[in-house]
Amino acid sequence: MVRSELAGWMIGLAASSCTLADLNRLSGEPYALDSIDRRPAPSEPRCHPESLVRYRGTWVKLEPPSDVAPPFAARLERFEELLTQIGQQVYGRAPTKILHVGTYACREVSDRTAKLSEHALGNAIDVTGFHFPALPVTSSRGDALPKPLRAAFTVTVFRDYEPPARATEVSALHQHFFGKLRQALRENDLFRGVIGPPDPEHRTHFHLDMAPWTYRRIGAAISGADPASHGRTAG
Repeated sequence: MVRSELAGWMIGLAASSCTLADLNRLSGEPYALDSIDRRPAPSEPRCHPESLVRYRGTWVKLEPPSDVAPPFAARLERFEELLTQIGQQVYGRAPTKILHVGTYACREVSDRTAKLSEHALGNAIDVTGFHFPALPVTSSRGDALPKPLRAAFTVTVFRDYEPPARATEVSALHQHFFGKLRQALRENDLFRGVIGPPDPEHRTHFHLDMAPWTYRRIGAAISGADPASHGRTAG
């Protein structure tokens, strides 16, 4: 099937009764929670916390440990692997903690609709920062890092995502770290929903989820030069 025929076939599916879960499966991107109704009937249970698992982290500790859907736990493990790679590239070691302010919360989205938040499914996380341990004394990166970054430190979205008025070696490396992370979150399929600064409601954290649809609202600090997203509201 040529590309034009494939595009017409997909449009026809979208116009039919085909659901987002069906489209994701047909496009080779199935996910276990896609078929869950985000608008349950009033007579049906809104949330199912009994289906969640307590996740503590596999390669990087989740702080605090939190309840998530099992498929989302697998996404977090992949996120830890990504953070390990970027941390090694920028700071010479991997983070030991992912800091966050929430995974599961039985609530609707904040746009005044009746649609359940992805947090209500344990299918989202709000990440505020990352903790890095002291650089091992055997590391060859010691001379290349400013002294404050050889000791243990925490990098946060609120404090370090936007460059300070007066740049330093430390702030430049934090900008490099967030730049690599921002690019990875934009370009790969690790999470479908990604929101962060300069979005006004996400200046302190990254919202990451696996909703059935894809949207990106994360941009360069200050300049806001990131292309506009699809306009979806965070779940």
